[in-house]
Amino acid sequence: MNTPQSMVTRNYTKPAILTLVLYCLLWLPGCIVNIIYLQKAQATKRMTGVQPGGYGCLLTLFIVCGALPLVFSILFALLALINPSAAGFH
Repeated sequence: MNTPQSMVTRNYTKPAILTLVLYCLLWLPGCIVNIIYLQKAQATKRMTGVQPGGYGCLLTLFIVCGALPLVFSILFALLALINPSAAGFH
């Protein structure tokens, strides 16, 4: 069991690097691992009151590599349904 003292020293920079590598290999596993590590980092932050190292990296990865591609993919799919020629389909 993690004690508050060991959670203060927990650093999520290496998990963030692992997440980046997974995003480069396959998007879905990278997104799943990112969400898991981000939830753990948020739990550490809630328990200790201190933002752990690597938290910002995980959050940035989630926004840039996880959420934005998903939003753009959905918007492109909607555009393709509404007006196929505008999406590049002739």
